[in-house]
Amino acid sequence: MKEAHAGTSVQATELARAFDASFAGAPDTETRTFEDVLAIGLGGDPYALRLAHVAGLFPRRTIVPLPSALPELLGLVSLRAVIVPVYDLSALLGGPLRTEPRWLVLAARAPIALGFDELEGYRRVAPEAIVAAAPGARSSAHVLELVRTGVELRPLVHVPQLILAIVARAEQAKQGRGA
Repeated sequence: MKEAHAGTSVQATELARAFDASFAGAPDTETRTFEDVLAIGLGGDPYALRLAHVAGLFPRRTIVPLPSALPELLGLVSLRAVIVPVYDLSALLGGPLRTEPRWLVLAARAPIALGFDELEGYRRVAPEAIVAAAPGARSSAHVLELVRTGVELRPLVHVPQLILAIVARAEQAKQGRGA
């Protein structure tokens, strides 16, 4: 019994020494950075959006239809007391047009909302979980990177580039009408 007590005493002494030593050195000032993404689904396919590019997430709202030369423009909606155009994210990425999205994200740097069907959740990933998409593997011109969320590799939609493309298409449509 005395030997078991002596072994425990040695272990306790070592733990106490390691504990004290952890305070003797300079504190670890390295902060770990993470990337926050919103995991979504478009037509059953997994995608992700950087939360830094999103100003808000909203459940289905009434979208007032608006005649447009752009089929992906679903209409107008009021978000945070501001009227914004709503575009179908699936159609913008080359998929089928969805006229009644279940979810809307408000873009962070432009008064534009993007509609989609499936919200799978929030994910926090390490920076190394985001990799460049090979040009041949891109599902869209607006997917430049892929993000690993758990065991799944998702296309990461680059919202700022998508907004630039929307603005360019709207300008082309406007000039095409002669307005």
